[in-house]
Amino acid sequence: MLIRCCSCKKEYGLEGNIFEYEKGSRYPILICPYCGLRHIINFMLFDNKIEKLKKVEKLDLTTYYPTLGASRIADANRVDKSLADDGDVTGWVKTNDFILATRIYGSKGAYNYAYTLKWRNVTDSGSFAAVGATGEISYAADTVLVDGQALPTESKICSAQTNYTWQNGMENEGDNILPDSGTYSLADEYYTELQWALDCSGAHDNDVYEFALYTNSTLIGTCLASIQMGPQDWLSPTGYVDADSGWTNEANAYDENTTTKALVTIPASSWSSYLELTHSAISCSKVRFNAYYYATEITQISLDVYYSDAWHNIYEGIFTLNEWVEKEIGSTQSVTAMRIKLYNIKVSQISNWTALYEADFWGVAAGGGWAHKWNTATISKFDNQVISKWNELP
Repeated sequence: MLIRCCSCKKEYGLEGNIFEYEKGSRYPILICPYCGLRHIINFMLFDNKIEKLKKVEKLDLTTYYPTLGASRIADANRVDKSLADDGDVTGWVKTNDFILATRIYGSKGAYNYAYTLKWRNVTDSGSFAAVGATGEISYAADTVLVDGQALPTESKICSAQTNYTWQNGMENEGDNILPDSGTYSLADEYYTELQWALDCSGAHDNDVYEFALYTNSTLIGTCLASIQMGPQDWLSPTGYVDADSGWTNEANAYDENTTTKALVTIPASSWSSYLELTHSAISCSKVRFNAYYYATEITQISLDVYYSDAWHNIYEGIFTLNEWVEKEIGSTQSVTAMRIKLYNIKVSQISNWTALYEADFWGVAAGGGWAHKWNTATISKFDNQVISKWNELP
């Protein structure tokens, strides 16, 4: 009798291709001499009388694949964000890398395969594409995962697969093949988890993305856990703290009205007091400000942001008169406030009514954010200067 391999599609005979597993499997193993694909041979007694049997000349084999049981999404530190198997994540900050966990199991193993991941943009009705070095979703991520490292049970993100035994999984980062060489063998009646480090910096704001697990170009399953990108934009503060009561009209610093200003009086050769501008937690990578500058009077600004239970100075120095100035934090942080102070270089003269016009955070607020743009406008005369340069933001 001839056997046609379900992988390479070549035909071969039974003789010389049946082997016994040295570790004591009760079933003989049929191995394709061309591609090495293996099948367990299990002969079962059939007692019923059968009539009109038809002789076959060759037999097509069936290949069994593991089943995708669940998926979850976690942050780069492996903190679960789906909160339940197959739970969706919304409002994701696309500058933050994430981890996709895929749980697989099976009862017709052992399964010996290498795995790959594909993604698609659901919002754009896109087709699945392999995760690559670039693109809307890529493997250019930096997470706690170590490529090729075993994944113990305490590091799994998905819940347990009922009635199956855990087997250590694998981590993937920096490529789209798991493992890097050879195959991963999942034993019969076992389950495991494969975790993938993913970069979404090229994703589209507000769009939803889903993923699919493949092996040998065969779909194992489409992940039910999807991720939606949040809208990143400039967000105005929602409150202030004027601890020294040195400022007036504080709310003007975030009223989105370019003709208003928060004011402060500064002693000679001194810094002003801080004006702290607050917001609920924002995934933030930079801030911006627009302030009064005069070469013989107000020449410097000091800018701090608050995250990780501490203030962090991100800039101190000169700035441009009445233009938006952006300053990077250096990473994406959960920011709840910024604070600003200005310096008066006059040796013997108080600076009266120095102004902060506006300040914003860049990022995504909890529950999403809203966008705004600034239009060119003429500002009222102030300290003998007419301010008229306000540019619309892209």
